[in-house]
Amino acid sequence: MATTNLGLSQPAQGTLDWHSLLNTNFGLVDDGVTRAPLFGLTLSNNATDATNDIDIAAGAAVARSGSLPLTLASALTKQLDATWAAGTNQGGRASSQALANGTWHVHLIRVAGATDIGFDTSATAANLIADHGATHYRRIGSILRESLAIVGFVQNGDKFMRKTYPIDVNATDPGIAAVTRTLSVPTGIKVEAIFSAYADSPTANAYWLFTDLDETDQAPSGSLLMLASDTAVRSGIGTFRVWTNTNGQIRSRTSGSDANTLLRIMTHGWIDQRGKDA
Repeated sequence: MATTNLGLSQPAQGTLDWHSLLNTNFGLVDDGVTRAPLFGLTLSNNATDATNDIDIAAGAAVARSGSLPLTLASALTKQLDATWAAGTNQGGRASSQALANGTWHVHLIRVAGATDIGFDTSATAANLIADHGATHYRRIGSILRESLAIVGFVQNGDKFMRKTYPIDVNATDPGIAAVTRTLSVPTGIKVEAIFSAYADSPTANAYWLFTDLDETDQAPSGSLLMLASDTAVRSGIGTFRVWTNTNGQIRSRTSGSDANTLLRIMTHGWIDQRGKDA
């Protein structure tokens, strides 16, 4: 038995399934249902080059292909503005992908028998596999690049909070039909968006709903609402968590709207299960 500096006891790579890894190291019973685990591997903005670099803490996870336990024994720093090369302070981007604004998925990968980290626009590491011969992968998080820089964030477990909050919706007289709203969260995956909403209705009473687009569209009412604004109180505000689709979108709908009705939505962050629930 070999012991890594994480204290995870395991035999040689490729000889242990993830149920056994759980049982050996975490005392969990193998019921054949428990989902693929992830330990450590916390992401953070690099202090020296926050614009382009991400730090990844040591940790371990089970690959989505082949159920191989992958251990990152030491923390790494990887560069989004350079194409992938093995090791710390090296490039991390799949070589066929141009550096661009948008979502970059962070993958724990195995290349030439070694565990490393790579960035890919694909949530399934398709380009890291094609470009660099990754044989196994596990998405451990997703980051955003906006205005030519990696967005500042803080990760605590599955929660990713932006360091600054953008106003993603600033709508006047939105109407009473459902509207699809795009939030500043990762795309290519479903996440649980964390956002605050402010509604002002000085001349028309209004009830508001914010829902997953996979849910049935419903008209809000006095008995079915998440937020209310009316002529007496005028404004309402609240913080909500709603699942997005893979385009980072949710649904908003109100029961009353006129030229003086205002809706603002500010995105705080998101919850990302990172494959632990499937």
